[in-house]
Amino acid sequence: MHVDGIESDRLVIAVHGRLHMEPSVRAMLEDEERGRDPWGMFVTRSVALGLASFRTHATGDQADEDKLYEGTERWSQHDVFGDWGSDEDVRELLAVRVQLNRMNERTHQRLPVQPALSVVRDVLGRVGTTILTGVHADLPLGVAGDSLGDVARGRDWFLSGAGQRPTDLVVTVRLEPGAEATEAATRLVDELSLYAPMIGSVLPTIVVTDWSKALLAEASAFSGRPGASVAEDVLPDDNLPGIAFRCQSVEWNVDVAAWTLELFGEIIRRALSASQASVRVSASGIR
Repeated sequence: MHVDGIESDRLVIAVHGRLHMEPSVRAMLEDEERGRDPWGMFVTRSVALGLASFRTHATGDQADEDKLYEGTERWSQHDVFGDWGSDEDVRELLAVRVQLNRMNERTHQRLPVQPALSVVRDVLGRVGTTILTGVHADLPLGVAGDSLGDVARGRDWFLSGAGQRPTDLVVTVRLEPGAEATEAATRLVDELSLYAPMIGSVLPTIVVTDWSKALLAEASAFSGRPGASVAEDVLPDDNLPGIAFRCQSVEWNVDVAAWTLELFGEIIRRALSASQASVRVSASGIR
């Protein structure tokens, strides 16, 4: 959302679920000499995948040479939080806020929702076994390029291979203060209908549903206020107007969550001419 009228260039992702961690792994993470915290693990994995870099820490001739690479990484300035408690309740397992990089004022990158969630999946997979219940995203659409064509191509991933297991989802969209939810819902549904054949191969069912009931269903999938640990100043309040959708997905995992978040971000961009979007997707049948 907007902060004092300033367009944000920060992407926020918050992953919620249950984490089972073996005692030996927990002991290692808590060891002061060998331990790794969520921030360190997220940054390390981001650098390993070429999504971030520490080249900017260089000095002298190396720093001059590294200017050639400025903006080529996907993000920088990481804020990361992870709640890895031992009770295996639904927790905010990893929340990240990253500043998106741009090579110049005329170049817009695609929002790196899938890359960010892939890093989160790698980090969580390194420390334990996760049951994913929900993902929250604040999407800075205004600083990103139109990527609906890429989203459409991405659906092919779910049409090949095994692993399909239909799952009921709840998708909620927070609107700007003062927005008219009924009008916004109509515009979103109209826009979604334009791409029904493409969307239907991953989300066969998308139906507008009651906002209050959706929040109740969503509550079991999230712990507290998603992302507040890293972005308290930009997250919307649940008292803001919103629109809820009941969906059925061909499967449920990090990849489906990323695809759904990016899809709704692009639909919101078109239907509401929005520069920001706050979207949550959760698996209502997972407890």
